[in-house]
Amino acid sequence: MSSRSWTVPAVPVNAAAVLCAILLLSCSVKEDRTECPCFLTLDLGGIETAALMHQGLDSLVVGVVAGTDFYEKAGLALRDNVQEYNLAVPKEQVDVMVACGIGRGGLSAGGFKIPEGDECPAVYLFTDSFMADEGELRRTVSLHKDYCVLSVSMKTSYNAHARPYRIHLEGNVSGCLMDGSPAEGFFSCFSSPSSGGLCHLNIPRQRDGSLMLEVHFQDSGEIRSFPVGEYILESGYDWSAPDLEDIRLEMDFSRSGLTFNISGWKKTLTFEITF
Repeated sequence: MSSRSWTVPAVPVNAAAVLCAILLLSCSVKEDRTECPCFLTLDLGGIETAALMHQGLDSLVVGVVAGTDFYEKAGLALRDNVQEYNLAVPKEQVDVMVACGIGRGGLSAGGFKIPEGDECPAVYLFTDSFMADEGELRRTVSLHKDYCVLSVSMKTSYNAHARPYRIHLEGNVSGCLMDGSPAEGFFSCFSSPSSGGLCHLNIPRQRDGSLMLEVHFQDSGEIRSFPVGEYILESGYDWSAPDLEDIRLEMDFSRSGLTFNISGWKKTLTFEITF
């Protein structure tokens, strides 16, 4: 995308009014003002920086698509407690994304993408889309949890010794578009049980029930595949919630099949199991 010089650096709050006046006065009232920029202020004062820093997060990234232009500002340190971010944009359709914990994928005009083989980063997002058809616009940024921690445990009802295994997840969401909607693309990651017996994987906001879970039994090479995305939807989970809740999934193998327990909701599959 092109990179016109519409952007200006972040400025202190007490300088914002002065900068705005300079930008607006540079366009005479007798001239065609359609080429004058819109002065956009992103209000960052409501972000709970202490809570984010407690989770090990350290900075914000701002991405803006305005017409055919893309602008990214990385490295806004949470410890600096920046209250506002200001930039001039053309009077066109504008998409804004503010992200914390974006991971190594970074931002682009298409939003953020999860690198193949990675789990979803522990990302908090704000997105907004609007027409910048005024001289000044202000948007209040409120970050929301845009990932789900899926914790998986496995037990057998008839055998006290759990078999060594790991899980593999595959899906068709590989990130988030600038408008906040899930981005279509291949997602794949693995996890092995921790010392506590749980597999933990971060998964992105889903569009449907297409998420698949594979159990890889390492002693035999056996692989079993389950449409866990459908089970999650059947359990009543809401992928459209502003802040995604975490999911605890328990797989209980018996001699006659498998029971999935998702937050008290149970799904039982009947088939012959050979160990």
